[in-house]
Amino acid sequence: MNFLSDEFDKLKQDNITYRNEIKQLKKENEMLHYDLSEVKGKFINLDQLSRASNIEIQCVPEYKSENVINIVKQIGRTVSVSINDNDIHYCARIAKLNADSTRPRSILTKFNSPRTRDSFLSAVLTYNKKNVQDKLNTHDLGFGSMQKSPVYVVENLSPDNKNLHAATRKRAKELKYKFVWVRGGRVYARKTETSDTVFIRNLDILHKLI
Repeated sequence: MNFLSDEFDKLKQDNITYRNEIKQLKKENEMLHYDLSEVKGKFINLDQLSRASNIEIQCVPEYKSENVINIVKQIGRTVSVSINDNDIHYCARIAKLNADSTRPRSILTKFNSPRTRDSFLSAVLTYNKKNVQDKLNTHDLGFGSMQKSPVYVVENLSPDNKNLHAATRKRAKELKYKFVWVRGGRVYARKTETSDTVFIRNLDILHKLI
């Protein structure tokens, strides 16, 4: 009997030890997950910061003989902001995220500074607000022989933030949020005109929206 009792006590103690080890491993795993999330967050922020001078121009018809710098300048003239060659560090079409998409490739433009980029974006936003029924479109860019269609000028988001923005728009539609926008590489949402603005830092925050 004493032998069985000793064995039972040993098993009981081993069980306690294993439980404690499992708790410790879970705690360490949570800490590693938190550290990994922090590192990933910092990487995403640095990636986005490197795009602070960039814009994407979307839905501009694509031609072999086109001059994309001239397209940027034409947008500038349309929205009343002066852009010259020295303001543009880089300008080119970029690959589609979805190869099956029928939309033309976006034009990535890197300006010489974030200030120039912000002035350009602000001018486009002001123009569209003043011309609600006739926002920036293909006819403004000289494509008068084809059907008029919208042209979009947006911040150049990192791949992670693009995915977050897309997920936020989808979630906002499900929850009947009226507003989703991007500013300074960050995604925001607001349910109504009088609601508080929510900074969608990551998917965890997005999933908590009500």
